[in-house]
Amino acid sequence: MFVLNDYMKKNLRFIIPVAALIVLAIIFGIMYIVNNNSGQDNTDTTEPASTEPQTTMTATEELGQYKIGIMQFDDSQEYSDVYDEFVLAMEHRGFTEGVNVEYVYMNAEGDSEKCSDMAQSIVDSGVDLIFAISEENAVAAYNATKDIPIVFGAVNDPEEAELIDTNEAPGTNVTGVSDYSPSIEQIDLIKTVFPEAKTVGAVYDELNESSVTQISLAETQAQTNEMTFDKYPVNDTTDFDSYITDMIEKVDVIYLPYDELLIDNIDKITAVAYEHGIPVVGGNEEMVQKGCTIAYGIDYADVGKQSALMAVEILQNDGTPAEMPVRYLNELILYVNTEAKEKLGFELDETLQNKAVLLPEKSEE
Repeated sequence: MFVLNDYMKKNLRFIIPVAALIVLAIIFGIMYIVNNNSGQDNTDTTEPASTEPQTTMTATEELGQYKIGIMQFDDSQEYSDVYDEFVLAMEHRGFTEGVNVEYVYMNAEGDSEKCSDMAQSIVDSGVDLIFAISEENAVAAYNATKDIPIVFGAVNDPEEAELIDTNEAPGTNVTGVSDYSPSIEQIDLIKTVFPEAKTVGAVYDELNESSVTQISLAETQAQTNEMTFDKYPVNDTTDFDSYITDMIEKVDVIYLPYDELLIDNIDKITAVAYEHGIPVVGGNEEMVQKGCTIAYGIDYADVGKQSALMAVEILQNDGTPAEMPVRYLNELILYVNTEAKEKLGFELDETLQNKAVLLPEKSEE
């Protein structure tokens, strides 16, 4: 027979409560198991656990899925910079190609007759927004749709192109970023760098509305600066030789607005001008690279970036192009052709020298 010793008798009042608690815990455990299994049959109606990794939706995925049409006019450096920076800026804001954005890209390869077909094809593809690089593409896109939002990049004068009502209140499905060629500033640059110049000879394509607009602005500024402004309109490449011969003895400096026809024929102008010690002021960086003496220009990569910001505002924040003012870039960059500078022997003042971007002439390959 089991007999309690003195130690157990002494601690009995502690052992009994502890034992009781253990028994109760066992009883409640059994009851919990029985209750959870009661009322259930033996058929497992639940879906098997997924073997796919479970991921939390990212900020990019939460933006939704979009299709964006991109119309590029040609492969010039300026337009390529606009395109590259647009796509990069969109990605930085969560719009990643292949993840939540599909880009429908088309390039007119410099042929304006292709723009209308490109625009219609992009509209028919069901895009949410069109990014049109160049005036030709913007006009074609606007003619193709009055409903799909259009953001343009690199349109010199969107009002003149009849894309919008006003820069401040576009009033249409179009808005964007201008690549305004700083004609007024180019004339002021002539006065600063070549103060002895009294007569400006302006060569321009009279069939190009953008070129005509630039010349109009430049002429007004030349008059303000008390300079004579002689205009030499051209239509095609055959006009250049006769005009250059005619003007070279009459002008102190030549001004070329940004224009593709002029860009393609810069060498014809600069070859004769530099022989006679006459500087040639261009309309942008590319023209300086191809032989012009000096010019103010804009950063076309910034055109692409600003265009992307406007696209994001439309797609993500329900922005309305009709109410989004056209953007103009305020910062101008001074480009100087080092070879031309050496040939002509002019100097820049300290302020201009410190901010000038010196470019070697880039020959056509």
